Amino acid sequence: MAKALILTDNTSLEFGAPRYLGPYRIADELEKLGIKTTVIDHFFSFPDILGLIEKIIDDSYLIVGISSTFMTPPAVSGHKRTGRTLDYFSSAVVHRDNSEILNWFSKLKSIVRKKSPAAKIFLGGTKASRFLDPPLNSCADIDFLVLGAADSAF
Repeated sequence: MAKALILTDNTSLEFGAPRYLGPYRIADELEKLGIKTTVIDHFFSFPDILGLIEKIIDDSYLIVGISSTFMTPPAVSGHKRTGRTLDYFSSAVVHRDNSEILNWFSKLKSIVRKKSPAAKIFLGGTKASRFLDPPLNSCADIDFLVLGAADSAF
């Protein structure tokens, strides 16, 4: 059976940490097509997300999808309501510097190609269009950039 992995993040503590529905909508559409789909929420909050992905993926995976909507750099700050100091993602654009995100995608692609050579890496979400402009457009590790409503594009 074909499989898909979708990574999504919504770690803004300003508004709590609800799940973002876009990836689940895509998962539902893929399941209708007979593709068993796993969604990992808050994926950048895992200490070793790439290690986890390496354990999950096997040669039955055809899709690794990433939502860029909440893909932003980690920041340490006090939560306004509780005053606790927590790691969370700020509202800045994608990552602290471009080399950080480009390096992350390179490592991801290496793992995906090793474990499932036929799998394709998709990037969608509201910040995906930032990968059309320099310097992020140099990222050769994304197979497909999905602009607009991904559930319709799939």
